[in-house]
Amino acid sequence: VCSSDLTGGTPMHKDDLAKALTDQAATGTRFQSCDIHPVASHAVDNMIMVQYIVTNVLVDRSGHTTQIRNRVAHTWIQRGDSWQMLGGMGSRISESK
Repeated sequence: VCSSDLTGGTPMHKDDLAKALTDQAATGTRFQSCDIHPVASHAVDNMIMVQYIVTNVLVDRSGHTTQIRNRVAHTWIQRGDSWQMLGGMGSRISESK
């Protein structure tokens, strides 16, 4: 069950992300850079949960830059010699005013 009261909206899947990026590019806004800052991790047996703060820098047609920060969490499982992502979630960090 996915409640918008808990999640803030509908989950975004790969196809949704691709559409959001295409729609953004159509407005003339482009992605300039990304900084990934590890915050925490916790491993148990062959699984690990990791958390990051991701800062994306976008540039619009006039050259104005905007920074967007998100908190991202991923869960990984080790299968043999490789790691596979089981799932993840993220949320935008509101800028204090």
